[in-house]
Amino acid sequence: MDAVSNGNQTREVKGEILSLGFLAGRLCLFESKISVPDHEATYVDDPAAEIERFERQVANVIGELERTCASLRDISFDAEADIVQTHIYLLKDPQFRQGVRRQILDNGLTAQKAADKVLGRIMSTLEESGTWLTERTLDFQDILNRLESELFEQESAFIESLQHISLHPVIVTHELLPSLVLEARRLKECAFVVEKGTTTSHAAILAKSFGFPVVRVDSLVEVGAAAGRDVLVDAIHGCVIFNPSAQQVDKVRDLAHGAPVARPKSSLVNLWINITDPIQVRPEVLLRLEGVGLYRTEVLFMASKGDFPSEDEQYRVYRRLFETCKRTPVTFRTADIGGDKMLPYFSLGPQENPFLGLRAHRIYRFHPEIFITQVRALFKAVQSQTHLRVMYPMIEDIEELRFVQSLLSEAIDSLKSEGAEFRQEFLQGIMIEVPSAAWEIDELLKCVDFASVGTNDLLQYFLAADRNNSNLATDYYAQSPGFLKMLKSLVIAADRQGKPLSLCGEMATNRAFLPLLVGIGFKDISVDVHELDRVDKILSRLARSQCEELADACLHCRTSQEV
Repeated sequence: MDAVSNGNQTREVKGEILSLGFLAGRLCLFESKISVPDHEATYVDDPAAEIERFERQVANVIGELERTCASLRDISFDAEADIVQTHIYLLKDPQFRQGVRRQILDNGLTAQKAADKVLGRIMSTLEESGTWLTERTLDFQDILNRLESELFEQESAFIESLQHISLHPVIVTHELLPSLVLEARRLKECAFVVEKGTTTSHAAILAKSFGFPVVRVDSLVEVGAAAGRDVLVDAIHGCVIFNPSAQQVDKVRDLAHGAPVARPKSSLVNLWINITDPIQVRPEVLLRLEGVGLYRTEVLFMASKGDFPSEDEQYRVYRRLFETCKRTPVTFRTADIGGDKMLPYFSLGPQENPFLGLRAHRIYRFHPEIFITQVRALFKAVQSQTHLRVMYPMIEDIEELRFVQSLLSEAIDSLKSEGAEFRQEFLQGIMIEVPSAAWEIDELLKCVDFASVGTNDLLQYFLAADRNNSNLATDYYAQSPGFLKMLKSLVIAADRQGKPLSLCGEMATNRAFLPLLVGIGFKDISVDVHELDRVDKILSRLARSQCEELADACLHCRTSQEV
């Protein structure tokens, strides 16, 4: 730790980068551990009543986690939702609950103390293992913290208090825990300075997903003493700067938005990123990419509380994205509302199966103004140098594609009639997400410039298996020989017409499927930004000839087991 000076002078503390980025803001201290007062009882007179209280406590936490999990899946943060799901599994684990009940009955401990003992044993075992499992101890600590209702209320109240400060909050806490990172989603921007955590911990993965810079320092003593002061979290060089000068902030900002050294791009495939918010697009990341392969614009609609975001509100958000991307291609998917992406202020009426009901362009038959307003905001926001790709989700056939394109023309005509300045050069594409589109791929490609295969929805509709239903986990499998043959047919059709075809979805980040996708012939793959390093690493170990041999063997299989 390097302390340059005291008081209001600039000083710097070195640290380790857990999540890349930078943020200048106000240092805000949060202590995640609750000290138990000496007078607080650790034993109970009525074990049966305490067990009942423990079960209620667990049920409440599970309910809260399930709501969090659902909200993450609503905005397509499936990998992040899976992290929360692991916490739910542990709380539902019969051995964990039986262990706590046994501690209460045999030793008369309070529910909190009993849970502390049971989880403590698990954490000690993991920490002594000396393996990557050590990183999971923070997950168990997080679960223990959640069982302390007082702490959960503290976390929630703390984040709420930060929403009212004028500067961006830089949160100082002993350890980076998933619960606090998830709570911090309510903040537009924030950063963390921690004493405990790793780059591959679940909390760090969440921070990367939400675009929160994180730096780990050796000790929080000096950092905590500076609470309330201006600070710069430089998670590019790996340091925390107290009372930074304007020049220092500008220097780090220029570096982040400038031209840092780019890692070599993969020779096997072109990598793109999926985003839900422009804040996820970092200039230093763009250098490794072909562009933004999927901007899930409906997330902006889902974040709005009382009504659809206005044309001006949408314009400001989209403008920010294009200012960051400059000449980098951006694939703008028009809002995919419906299914599991419901809006609290917009009722679609009772639907027995929302995934087969009103969704995406089907809604525009009744409310064309939703699409037209979004497209108007988009075309006005696009800068002259931007390579814009407009993509339509859930297209089933030519009739539906022509309908959406007619609304696009209507939006363009309205801008022309107003004399508005807007971008008139762009490419049009579709997502292949339903089997009917796969069957009509040749005709559809004649009407667009590119296409993208959305494997998550395409697989669920192909197999008629709800991908969000845990009871159907064994029925939702991408190694289906028929599904692989469908993917190959899409590649062949796109090659035949010379149209770019990309792929996105969970298959794109799966270690087992990536070699297969390369061998099948996909040249463009789009992944979530926090998956880039892992996918890069996998691709660096692959040889195209071996991938093609693998794909050929799999395409000749008759069962998923053979695949």
